[in-house]
Amino acid sequence: MPQRILYVQHTADLYGASRALLNLLGALDRSQYTPLVALPGAGPLVAHLHALDVPIIPAPYLQTLWGHIFRSWRLAPFIVSQLPAALLLRRAILQHDITLVHSNVWTVLTGAFGARLAGVPHVWHIREVLPRMGGMKAGLVQITLQNAARIVCISQAVAAQFAGKGRTGQVRVVYDGLPLGPRIAAHSPTVPLRIGLVGRLHPQKGQGDLLRAFAMLPPALRQQSRVLLVGGASPGQEHVAAELAQLAATLGIVGQVEFCGFVEDTAQLMQSLDVLVLPATRAEGLGGVLLEAMAAQVPVVATAVGGIREIVTHNVNGLLVPPQQPAALAAVLEQLLRAPERRQCLAQAGRATVEQRFSAPAMAHQIAQVYTDILN
Repeated sequence: MPQRILYVQHTADLYGASRALLNLLGALDRSQYTPLVALPGAGPLVAHLHALDVPIIPAPYLQTLWGHIFRSWRLAPFIVSQLPAALLLRRAILQHDITLVHSNVWTVLTGAFGARLAGVPHVWHIREVLPRMGGMKAGLVQITLQNAARIVCISQAVAAQFAGKGRTGQVRVVYDGLPLGPRIAAHSPTVPLRIGLVGRLHPQKGQGDLLRAFAMLPPALRQQSRVLLVGGASPGQEHVAAELAQLAATLGIVGQVEFCGFVEDTAQLMQSLDVLVLPATRAEGLGGVLLEAMAAQVPVVATAVGGIREIVTHNVNGLLVPPQQPAALAAVLEQLLRAPERRQCLAQAGRATVEQRFSAPAMAHQIAQVYTDILN
């Protein structure tokens, strides 16, 4: 009989962690594992789980330790809610005969506590490089080590947060992977050239730096180009969209900037871009949107922070710039926008990188090895 794995997912959106979960479930060996997903509410992820024939366990009691909760009075109620939430998840674990619980993000604690109460092993999938959080991060690291049979990190940069801690073999690095279709024909440059940034509207993603860099481009090149900001607001960051719109107005580039909001079909979107930019202002766990762009044969430009440096090799499969330096980003963008052959070369190398190192079957195989180590 296949082992029944409960995946604890913090939201039913279709951003990075949700897409990574779908890629894992799509490649998981169903003869060995039966996946179920605990979700706190409705959203576009639900239809995709149904398409994969993955049962959903409603779990409205799941809460995420978003940054705006940590920095406000909401932290106390969040802490108080953890015991009743863990008891409710324990009931679901026992009711559905779950063998192992797999929390898909770091900032949901209920999966760990519910698994402990139910007496089943817990895998914690860490996707974030968190700031110090006023000293609370050290406590979260200890909670994680004490409540996870294995800690799966999506990059060496993420794993470094646990360096020198935990049991031997407790922390594993498993890169996220993508299902890969056939290569497409070389991308034909669009008119105007389309520069995309895909991700939640959040200061960490660097949308403001991209707008500042774009405003520094020569006027003629700027008129031939457009910036597409794709994504909705992060919880607690609903003000960012208005701030970015005001910044675009101040810089005099309103006519060249599109706020696209959330886009579900990012594969089709990627194929329309000439360049994908991720100017993260601080460490990203990996930078999954870069992998999506590289798989779609779109050249990428990113800041050299966190796990991004484990994906992008400068001048080989993409271009790297220092964080929070719009002038440096502008210089690289100008060079790339003026050189279609260079864009094509980087795009082809990026696709090869994903094929060789970031495939969904390879990711699922490594995760299955983690399960086998625990359950045996």
